[in-house]
Amino acid sequence: MKKILLKGFKVIVLSGIIMSASLWSSAVAQTDILNNITTELNNQAENDLGVHNNPFYNNPGGVPNDNIAVKNHTQNKTSELIPPLVRESDITWSKRVWRAIDLNQRLNLPLKEPVQPIRGRMSLYEVLVRSIITPDPEHPNKRLAAFDWPTEALDFTFKTQIETTDQLRKILTKRWSSTNAAGVTIQDSSWYVSSDIVQYNIMEEWFFDKKRSQLDVRIIALAPLAAPPGPNAQPNRNVPPTPLFIVYFPQARWFLNRYEVFNANNNSEYRTFYQIFLMRRFSSYIYKEENVYDRRISQYALGIDALLEAERIENEIQEFEFDLWEE
Repeated sequence: MKKILLKGFKVIVLSGIIMSASLWSSAVAQTDILNNITTELNNQAENDLGVHNNPFYNNPGGVPNDNIAVKNHTQNKTSELIPPLVRESDITWSKRVWRAIDLNQRLNLPLKEPVQPIRGRMSLYEVLVRSIITPDPEHPNKRLAAFDWPTEALDFTFKTQIETTDQLRKILTKRWSSTNAAGVTIQDSSWYVSSDIVQYNIMEEWFFDKKRSQLDVRIIALAPLAAPPGPNAQPNRNVPPTPLFIVYFPQARWFLNRYEVFNANNNSEYRTFYQIFLMRRFSSYIYKEENVYDRRISQYALGIDALLEAERIENEIQEFEFDLWEE
């Protein structure tokens, strides 16, 4: 009897030891799993914060990155650069118009500001000039082509391309006269800057694509206009602005898509300049439609009549699509 009890006790003790060992090994395994999960979460957090790609963390002597994450979303927006292909046989109706974008309008401030570059943002004029003068560091062979706006031309023309730095310097230089303390009149000059730009003109074509059953638009050309300098280099806003150069918009959209525009509603959802034009996030008015006389509206209508004529052309474009679906 005693032998049986002793054997049973040994079995119970051995089972307890085995169970304790099993529980201990299970606890160790759970601890290892928790440690692995914690390490993985920490690594993920560092990646989300851009620690490994941020020179501030890897190199204490580097330039700090004041963003909470490495910003590469804008540079990856390439799929939207190519608009839908349109065949000539699918265009059943089209109208070419010329628009003026007044930078004094509040909706157009993102195209004008900031006058001085800040946190990678700059004005549209600064983006265009940099793209013309300096090739992109990541794409040395890419440079935006600019065309001269002849003095006698009223509207866009791609006849003369600006091929040298001297030609561009001549176009972007403003000249004025001023009087010094001794009463002597002197001639001076400097480059046009972002604060001198008061308007942009665009040439675009509206068309109806029967394949997609959609009224669409394509911007063809873009041109900045600057206020001519008055006495002491102050912009003279009492005279019509001066066109500086012309860029072919289908080529410019690649450059415009690499620079962000301030979004007052959400700082993490900046738009690019190309998106601003693509989504029509600007205020403008029509100053010319294609006509047999090649005249601007101001050449046959003035004052309120010119505004009504521009509105008539605008309504004609929008109502064309509506009229197609009326019963």
